[in-house]
Amino acid sequence: MRGAHDGAPCEYLGNVPKLLQFPIFKTPPTTFRPNGLSGRGSRSSGSVFMTKTTTLRRREEPRVRPHLLLLFVTLSALVACDRGNVARSAKLGSTTSTQNSGILDELLQAFQTESGIRIDVITAGTGQALALGRRGDVDIVLVHARDLEDEFVESGHGINRQTVMWNDFVIAGPRGDPATIRSAKTAAECLKQIAGKRHLFVSRGDESGTHNREKKLWASIPMSPDKQDWYTSTGFGMGRCLLYASDKQGYVLVDRGTWLAFEDRTELRILFEGDAALKNEYGAILVNPARHSHVHAESARQLLQFLVSPKAQRLIDDFRIRGERLFHSAQVGG
Repeated sequence: MRGAHDGAPCEYLGNVPKLLQFPIFKTPPTTFRPNGLSGRGSRSSGSVFMTKTTTLRRREEPRVRPHLLLLFVTLSALVACDRGNVARSAKLGSTTSTQNSGILDELLQAFQTESGIRIDVITAGTGQALALGRRGDVDIVLVHARDLEDEFVESGHGINRQTVMWNDFVIAGPRGDPATIRSAKTAAECLKQIAGKRHLFVSRGDESGTHNREKKLWASIPMSPDKQDWYTSTGFGMGRCLLYASDKQGYVLVDRGTWLAFEDRTELRILFEGDAALKNEYGAILVNPARHSHVHAESARQLLQFLVSPKAQRLIDDFRIRGERLFHSAQVGG
């Protein structure tokens, strides 16, 4: 492509935006003629001689390649944008029960509105959430198995564990209560009667906080039901496990929050509740930045600080489904 002036041709890169187009001038050769003589020769004292013509070319300056400049500017902008997002986000590994009940969405919406920090949630059972923390795949965890939480902190993977809230587990089963657990005095006695009647018991079987509590109850009998034909280990999250138990008309251990969220979708009834052994406490733990330097420690710290703040604790106490309270704040004993 030629420029507007015929004397000095000008080349452009056609696909580069106008603002980044730099003209590359092609300078015509400069001819040097000694003694002011013409390049074709001259007469002097009757003799004719040819002048030596020397062609000098202007030294070319290094060229700026417009497409490379455009790429550099674009990548710089994207990196700056990404750094801004990283500084204002965190990953939370949380149990299925907090999400099934709806309390997690309530808390995170309030936190993000207040802080501007985006929280990305990975939902899993407590055991899996803590495994994410051990690998540094999340920045903070919200879980409910105190012995596993203490182990996580003592092994150096987590720091600053804080109690956020609590509720309780209940044992649900068929309306007719074929194992007659309504008459039981303790949760362990309920399981003993279910085993005695050989009636179906549905377990999460996923190393979650609920599964961990169930195993403790079986151990207190003591009994190991894993290989019994009336015992089914699903590997499901809490909501799906509850629906499966309803479909099969089996007994199941479930946290109260998930029960209230799913109650109208099941054919089961709460048949036992109120045992101190069924208290269900939720704790938040920061992933140790000394173990995983890439974690978003400051954003995670702000989330933890919010979860135990008076504002979040009021949200927890006020959270209801069909008028029923699902959780108690850490400030309320139990």
